[in-house]
Amino acid sequence: MKLNKTQLKYYLGYVVFSMIAPSAHSSVCDTINVADYGAVANTHRNSAAAFKAAAAECSRRPGSVLLIPPGRYDIWREDCAKGDYYVSNTTDEKEWPDKTKYIGIHLKDAEDVTVEGKGALLMMHGRMTPMVIDGCKDVTVRNLTVDFERPGGFEFTYTDVVDGYVTVTTHHDTHYDILPGTRIAFVAEGFSTEGFPMQCIAYDPATGYYTYSGDWKVLRSCPVEELRPGVLRFRTPAGFKPVKGTSINLRDVIRDELGAFITESSDVRVEGVTMHYMHGMGFVSQYSRNLTFQDVRCEPSRGRLLAAANDFMQFSGCGGKVTVSGGRFVGAQDDGINIHGTNLRIVERLGKRKARLRFMHHQSYGFNAFWKGDSVAFVNPLTMLRVDTAVVAGVKRIDERLVEVSFDRDFPVNAVVDEWCVENLTWTPEVEIADNYFSRIDTRGILVTTPRKVVIKGNTFDRTGMSGILIEGDSRYWFESGPCNDVTITGNTFIECGYNNTADNPSGAVIGINPSNSVMDRNHPVHRNIRITDNIFRMIERPVIRAKSAGPILFEGNTVTGIKSAELLFNGCGDVVVKDNDMPDPVIKEN
Repeated sequence: MKLNKTQLKYYLGYVVFSMIAPSAHSSVCDTINVADYGAVANTHRNSAAAFKAAAAECSRRPGSVLLIPPGRYDIWREDCAKGDYYVSNTTDEKEWPDKTKYIGIHLKDAEDVTVEGKGALLMMHGRMTPMVIDGCKDVTVRNLTVDFERPGGFEFTYTDVVDGYVTVTTHHDTHYDILPGTRIAFVAEGFSTEGFPMQCIAYDPATGYYTYSGDWKVLRSCPVEELRPGVLRFRTPAGFKPVKGTSINLRDVIRDELGAFITESSDVRVEGVTMHYMHGMGFVSQYSRNLTFQDVRCEPSRGRLLAAANDFMQFSGCGGKVTVSGGRFVGAQDDGINIHGTNLRIVERLGKRKARLRFMHHQSYGFNAFWKGDSVAFVNPLTMLRVDTAVVAGVKRIDERLVEVSFDRDFPVNAVVDEWCVENLTWTPEVEIADNYFSRIDTRGILVTTPRKVVIKGNTFDRTGMSGILIEGDSRYWFESGPCNDVTITGNTFIECGYNNTADNPSGAVIGINPSNSVMDRNHPVHRNIRITDNIFRMIERPVIRAKSAGPILFEGNTVTGIKSAELLFNGCGDVVVKDNDMPDPVIKEN
């Protein structure tokens, strides 16, 4: 075909335009740059509205990239995105009834979206949740750092201690006011120690131990004077003599915000993200599936000690596979990683196939816990065993605490109202936790209860205040999940774990297995198939393992040092094998 000049002109123009113009799915067209929405790096200007608008646009455009160019971006609570969320293990109706979260990056119903940080720093101002991923599919967050300009954790160090006086030096990120009556109030953006109950932890740099402390109960009512900016002298009661050089961490106990919230989402990857501080809980993943956390660092910046007021990571009612690898978790006033489900109690039978169920723990309620088609188990709290199973035929929400659930079959006739619980088996994950470092954590390194395969390998637990690993499960207090069926703990290093509990406490053992059942049968244990192999235990005087109602248990190829005798304690356990370990004077007790 021969073209005339006019046809040739339009044809060549079309070809050139096709080569340079972005298509509807090209990387140029689908890149949403926060700078185009008004965010300006390294200026201290408020970028909250820009991040709110850019994230909302990403949520509307599948396949898009939320680009955050390098630099520091300041985000204030007042202008950020907001959302109402009930979050597991956070606050009850009385201590904090307002469920509004103030959100730095809010992705809602997004699909195939990447948040590309390019190494950017997001600096939060006020009580905030830096990120929420809600109802999303296939989301990746990477190469991003989050910090708080004035974190809600307050820190000071004893520099002089005499009878009747102590002198402290505050961390430069810790601000304070001297109140009438010469009392102290530590202040952050939007709150202070005057308005909130506080938890106090002491850090001893000589031992590396992070322990509970009653010092704040004394100091908060003591007369204080400012010797110079950042240096305070308290007039203290006789006999009050903390150890010079010890640092105190205070944090607000109200869990109104969190580090990041992933809810009712699937295929979420968090890669190369650093969280220097998280107000309240850290990463909380709730009823989400297939979650990967790679090279995530949760540790403080600027010489601080505290990075999270509560758990670094909590997975509540998740499914698919949960993977946490290559991370650092340093400086939390609660657990490193906690993986569990939620037991709801049967409070009313409505025929043979329908019941009303209730959220029992005061801090966990209001969220969706069942969907039609889910498989569930009926749990007897006396034995903590799954007695029978069924499939959910229908769900009706009554209120924030009550849900009405119908099943595809009659549930057990011996199920006791106000005693037995229902556990969602569909929302229980396979777990792999590998090559992570845990330190300066006053409670446990890892808690895990799921019936699916669990592998904990190649991790270092450096002076966790309680057990390095705890397998629990209960329907009496926390109402968290139930039996484990397949757990491998291999190639890990445990260093002086358990110092915050006595040797006779399950959380004083380096590895604790402690379901809440009151009736034990070694032929029908709660937790099954637990293999503890090829680990290194550098001990203080605590049991290596304290296990209740578990079996088979294999303890093989482990090395234990630092103590005169190695205690391995088993209560109501069946089929326990201890062999080929290198440990001093083993003491194996079975009840």
